Amino acid sequence: MVSERKINEREYRKSLIRKATLDVFGELGIEKVTMDVIAKKSDFGKASLYYYFPSKEDVFNEIMVIGWAKLLDGLDDIVKDVISPRERFIQMLKRLVTFVQEDRTLFEFLMIAPRHVNVETNEVPEWKNHQNHLYGMLTTLLEEGIKKGEFVSMPSEIAMRAIGGIFHGILFLGKSPTEINENEFEALIQNFIPTPDASPNE
Repeated sequence: MVSERKINEREYRKSLIRKATLDVFGELGIEKVTMDVIAKKSDFGKASLYYYFPSKEDVFNEIMVIGWAKLLDGLDDIVKDVISPRERFIQMLKRLVTFVQEDRTLFEFLMIAPRHVNVETNEVPEWKNHQNHLYGMLTTLLEEGIKKGEFVSMPSEIAMRAIGGIFHGILFLGKSPTEINENEFEALIQNFIPTPDASPNE
């Protein structure tokens, strides 16, 4: 039986490898992330690195699983809050922006890494389930808001593009999350997903 100390030690070493991978990604870009470079950055021998992760894709997958799960877990209290769909939508976006600005490298990795891992057509990876869950929550809030007249009616694929536009707009405001107030959020959302009784430029 593996002792708790051994389990904790293994997880600590894997966390060092994950951190080194993100550091290399942030410094050099994803194309430069190789097992050789990760081993050097994490100060592990290559044989030790392969003991914990059989391939670079395994490292990528674990980072994505942990990253997407972190985003989901951080929204739990908002999901359960008894407020309107539009208010929950805004609060979720604010929380996600806070996460992104606290660890921009991780968020960029979550956006880019999926294009660099092979996904079997008959198997949905764990990180993809987390990602779909998050997108599903946002889409559901938009659909509920549309039914209640809080958003204009639009197809879900357009709504998801609008979410992307909102995110980019928020990230390029050049402010920290605490400096972005409710009025700025409302104005930004109004540009991409307006209420039925207002034009995007109002």
